[in-house]
Amino acid sequence: MLRLLFCLAGFPVSNYEKEARTPVSEDCKNYASNKVIGKNTYEAIQSGLIMGHASMIDSMVEKIILEIDIEPKIILTGGLSKVVQPILNVNVEYIENLTLVGLEEIFKLNN
Repeated sequence: MLRLLFCLAGFPVSNYEKEARTPVSEDCKNYASNKVIGKNTYEAIQSGLIMGHASMIDSMVEKIILEIDIEPKIILTGGLSKVVQPILNVNVEYIENLTLVGLEEIFKLNN
């Protein structure tokens, strides 16, 4: 069985929050727009974070499929993955606590 793993950097929201002087990451959790262009700086930052990461994931998966000629199983976890998932063009599974699930499996194997 072929197993691949690639990790993408998380949302660098702390820098944006300093610039915007507002908690962008909290509001991104409720992001429901399908518009790329924001009406103001705040919406533009939200769009850039969410749409930008969704586009990055879509593009990376497309490139992986072209390179290995196999449709991989994609799992999203952490941060704002739940917000990005609905706007992706690729099929993904969302596992909220994947790290904790993995740690539990390791614990079970060692006991």
